[in-house]
Amino acid sequence: MALLDWLILIVPLLAIVGAAFYTQRYIHDAVDFLAAGRIAGRYAISVADLASGLSIITLVALSEQNYQCGFGVAFWNSIGIPVGIAMSLTGYCNYRWRQTRCLSRGQFIELRYGSKFFRVVTAVISTTAESVTNAIGPAIAARFFIYYLGLPHRFTFFGISLPCYGIVVVLCLTLAILLIWPSGRISLLITDCFQGLLTYPIFIILAGFILLKFSWDIDVLPVLINRAPQQSFVDPHQIRAFRDFNIFMITAELTSGVINRASWFGNDTTNSGRTPHEQKMAGILGAWRATFANMIILLIALMVYVFMTSGNFANRNNVFKCSNNEIRRELTTKIMDELHGDGLIDQDKHQTIQQKIDEMQDIAPGLTHSARPIAQIPNDTYQDGAIRHQEILVRKADGAIVTENPEDGSIVVCDNLDKHYFDVVYSELGQTPSGRSAFQQYRSKFQQMMMPVCLKNMFPIGLQGLFCLLAVMLLISTDDTRIFNAVGSIVQDIVLPYCKTRPTPEKHILLLRIWTILVGVFFFVVSMFFSQMDYIIMFTTIMSAVWLGAAGPIMVGGLYTRFGNLTGAWCAIVFGSGSTLLGMICQFRWASTIYPWLEKHQLIDKVGTAFTTLSKPFHPYIQWEMNAVRFPINSYEIFFFAMLISILTYTIGSFLTYKPYNLDKLLHRGKYADEKESPASLAAPENITSGKPGIFRRIWTFIQKNMLGIDSEYTRGDKIIAYSVFTYVIIYKFLIIFLGVFIYTKYISPWSQTAWGNYFLIVQIIIPIFLGLVTTVWFVWGTIKDIRQLFSDLENRKVDTTETGQL
Repeated sequence: MALLDWLILIVPLLAIVGAAFYTQRYIHDAVDFLAAGRIAGRYAISVADLASGLSIITLVALSEQNYQCGFGVAFWNSIGIPVGIAMSLTGYCNYRWRQTRCLSRGQFIELRYGSKFFRVVTAVISTTAESVTNAIGPAIAARFFIYYLGLPHRFTFFGISLPCYGIVVVLCLTLAILLIWPSGRISLLITDCFQGLLTYPIFIILAGFILLKFSWDIDVLPVLINRAPQQSFVDPHQIRAFRDFNIFMITAELTSGVINRASWFGNDTTNSGRTPHEQKMAGILGAWRATFANMIILLIALMVYVFMTSGNFANRNNVFKCSNNEIRRELTTKIMDELHGDGLIDQDKHQTIQQKIDEMQDIAPGLTHSARPIAQIPNDTYQDGAIRHQEILVRKADGAIVTENPEDGSIVVCDNLDKHYFDVVYSELGQTPSGRSAFQQYRSKFQQMMMPVCLKNMFPIGLQGLFCLLAVMLLISTDDTRIFNAVGSIVQDIVLPYCKTRPTPEKHILLLRIWTILVGVFFFVVSMFFSQMDYIIMFTTIMSAVWLGAAGPIMVGGLYTRFGNLTGAWCAIVFGSGSTLLGMICQFRWASTIYPWLEKHQLIDKVGTAFTTLSKPFHPYIQWEMNAVRFPINSYEIFFFAMLISILTYTIGSFLTYKPYNLDKLLHRGKYADEKESPASLAAPENITSGKPGIFRRIWTFIQKNMLGIDSEYTRGDKIIAYSVFTYVIIYKFLIIFLGVFIYTKYISPWSQTAWGNYFLIVQIIIPIFLGLVTTVWFVWGTIKDIRQLFSDLENRKVDTTETGQL
């Protein structure tokens, strides 16, 4: 990067660190450190959650996913819109959680289920799953910066050869710890707000650059529609051939979104709201907050895919200073250097692969040719460049793989350009276990690091620095939050329950700071030994499922049911987490241990038949086929079945030992109510439908209360926000652009591939950019107002030194 880029990066970072240490003057007790004094406003919480929710690993993972499945699968995400908006508008879980006034998830579990031991067990499981899942963040981020900045894999310092990867990981974690140290949740809330506000203008600049550099009709659309049958990037009706990222994945995510709504509550901003109503409104604002961020991630992934697969960029042109062939060579060279430096490949193989990569001719992707329209081409199944089909496979003289249909002679070019490089590397590494392992690492890093190498070569001076600043902010806003969440869980739910006396505020805060360093060390150790062979999303799904596979009924059942009890909770943990661990072991040990054992005992056919029979009713979205390398059941499928098992066992176990629980006491309702926190709820209910006669009044009351979640605590401005979110999300996004489009294209008049491409241009890019411009002004104003109010309230807050989260 140029000097200007480094200034763009360093100056805002210094301001962020300075803001963190400025907040230290407002820290008085553990409630301040853990929950920002419980006096944060809705905009501050919403924008801070945006910053902490985005991360480099999210950017890389979603880019990796979109590179594989495009827009078509994403269309079906809209199925969950009514569920998501209902949860937001009604304050599902958020409102009740804030009513409990718990400082941690473990405190709630002990209050609800009456067992300190169960609190510690769940804390250990959830913290371990969360920490291992999140600890790969610095690993992915460090490698991202090495490839984006063009740093060497090793450098010499006073004659000592040091790994650049380890140094970058230390710098990332040190920066995150620096933001936590001054005042915990207060400094995180303020710095995350600052970073969240900076991301909005950067998003606008990035969107403008991408739209100016790429022509939709010339560059983008031809690439999106040049796909194999049933692997459409734009037509949601033609996606049956996708294996991992498909409709079932969306079903599992939707189920988890409902069941695990409260599973990560307790050590984040869910404790920080001024009142339960303010916490609820922060969740509602999230519907507007996330629109722009989701669009820019999709746009970056789209830019990378188009650049890497379009024939327009196979050679250098006037648009960019490099070609996609040069990107692949640079990427392969850098990965080979890393694998050689780590001792995974020897010098001879390293030189041979490098020589063959240098000698490869530039590959220009072909166009799709067919005697009929694309939509009429017979269906086949293709995966990751490896073709599985029932038609004739032909390799032309130019190296392109094509399928020829015996009946009509239609031809479709379906070769994955990356596969040419994969073939060269795989042929040299050979069939040995160590060679296959090295190839898996090469392919995984190739897919993950394609984005930073592309962007480094595509962005001009100035924009390189802006994107690097965005990446660093995404890194620290996520790492500091996840480290702090783990610290809160360890201290509040594992350490303090066994302390015989309540610590003073000073000792409590010191304990939290010490554990911040220890958790940072744990993240560093995991990052240094991290080796991930699957898609990032698949890895994080199976790791987090160790807790999420069991947590849903424990948390939601604890907040909403009177029948849920300790027996049911133990059943959920044993069977939910247990089934996930079993699936994880099968995934990790399948190729090296399980499959060879089955082969030795001649059980391959029998087990393979069993897998095929069980999955057959769910074809084509679930296909369990025997494979020597990969466990037939993927991470989403394991996760989904674990959730179902935990719900069933929680319910059965609870009813077998049924004893009604006093929810009013837990939620501070009725005679247990706190007048300072919910004065509006104790007053006479407001007549929100005054003047509406008869049946219309009753219908309107029902809609406002049950569909919009409006109650006596809503001001006029709150109602406007609720109405706007309902109109945008339900009427526009769900009824018009999803359900209406689905019915029209499925049953009335099917759209062409070009029509679907233009639909996604308007719906997923143009309209979100317009909304992003509006919400940027809105949220900047609201956040600045909330931050000023937060500082004022922190100065005047009454301190309760006895509140530590202990029972």
